[in-house]
Amino acid sequence: MDQQDNTIRLEGRYISSGQAVTDPLNLECEWVDYRQPEFKDVKAPDGTIKQRSVTTQPSLVATGLPNNFVQEKGDWTHIVSPALPHGEGELVQIMPLGNGRARFFVRYRE
Repeated sequence: MDQQDNTIRLEGRYISSGQAVTDPLNLECEWVDYRQPEFKDVKAPDGTIKQRSVTTQPSLVATGLPNNFVQEKGDWTHIVSPALPHGEGELVQIMPLGNGRARFFVRYRE
């Protein structure tokens, strides 16, 4: 049985400098789970989608974060994890959930 890779890497990537401003931070977690985005569709009378709004942002929920991890976004701009559908995304926000848990909100660029 394969063990799931429960790592998260936070990176600070900045175009203007051409390189990362901060050293990557690797977080070994007990559990990492991806939460799919949820949408609300407004349909036209003919049934086609007229407007689509995101009601729940895509995110990773992690438990068992290291005790010394400061749960704020700071200079981190990207998150890398095998739990993400694209393997990485833009880090929007980190929401502390208490007891060594946090939600990492992600945005994808097309």
